[in-house]
Amino acid sequence: MSLALHAYHRSIQSESENASAYYKLGQWLDRSNKLSAATRAYARAIWLDRDAYPFSILFDRALNFQKINKFELSIECYRELLKMLPQSSRIHYNLGQLYQERGDDRSAILHLLTAIQLNPDNISPRLLYKIADRKAQQGSLKIAVSLLEKLLQYQPNRATTHYNLGLFHHKIGNRQAETRSKLQAFALKPEILRDRDWIQLGIHAYHHLGATVARQFYKTAIDRFPDKLHLQIEYGMMLNALGERNRSQAVFKNVRERLYESVQNNIEFVRAFDRWYRSRSQKVIDEISQLRQTFLNEIAVDPHSTEAQVALLPILHQYEAQLVPPKRPVKTSKIPPLTGMWTSTRDYLNTIDRSS
Repeated sequence: MSLALHAYHRSIQSESENASAYYKLGQWLDRSNKLSAATRAYARAIWLDRDAYPFSILFDRALNFQKINKFELSIECYRELLKMLPQSSRIHYNLGQLYQERGDDRSAILHLLTAIQLNPDNISPRLLYKIADRKAQQGSLKIAVSLLEKLLQYQPNRATTHYNLGLFHHKIGNRQAETRSKLQAFALKPEILRDRDWIQLGIHAYHHLGATVARQFYKTAIDRFPDKLHLQIEYGMMLNALGERNRSQAVFKNVRERLYESVQNNIEFVRAFDRWYRSRSQKVIDEISQLRQTFLNEIAVDPHSTEAQVALLPILHQYEAQLVPPKRPVKTSKIPPLTGMWTSTRDYLNTIDRSS
């Protein structure tokens, strides 16, 4: 075997541009289990004659090493390829994947971001999400946030990135940044929001970004998802808090009309209401539980009855009172407060009609 090695070396020394000699040297080094040296020999052969020795030689070699968990040898192959193809997003992505599997987050981030920068339309940020999640779990939330913010420079229209960034801002406690990120995710992909987001996003937009932003969110969300009646209720609450009583009453009227279209809609509304008010304080839950039960009992008997419709009104009014009052004074609602008892829900409806 040593004679063959000497022969290859003499051939290379006499003809330094002999690609075939380098390739045969690589084969011999492979058989001798000198894998790193073989990789360098193959790379030299490819460099000298890319027609006879294509890049796929090293690509296949790297993948084979990766399959048997020889990550260092696979990385060497990609590094040699990178010398010849520095603008290849595929090589950078594969290198980033290998570094990520090894736990070398710094090198993984470098190559993955480079791959996305080179080919933003076709490279998935999935691996960067995993790294960001790992950093967040380790307590490095600021690193996770900065990573996703950097990613958005190259892929600004990725709704998932905006949403994940919002989750990290939530963990940090930055409600304003969380709300901005989730609103951007909603604008790009409305269905990305989860149940808890539907409950909180409009309220957070109102308190942290202002009524104009919150109003736009509610209008868009209601147009896109008209069956999410709890959104319309919160929108009506906000309008009432802003002193726009006529608009608020119109929204609540629409909720009542939609609510009694079918039994199935009633069930969905009650479930949405459950999710909504469970996020409030226990005191609020206790205060409205009796009224809510009245509402459910009425629907169970006859979902289209006047009594069932009336039972919804005090619940709406009770929620209306939970919104934090605005800084400027607003006109007080004429709907009587929920104090004392009334003989029947029909009597309560008549009281409201007289006071309106």
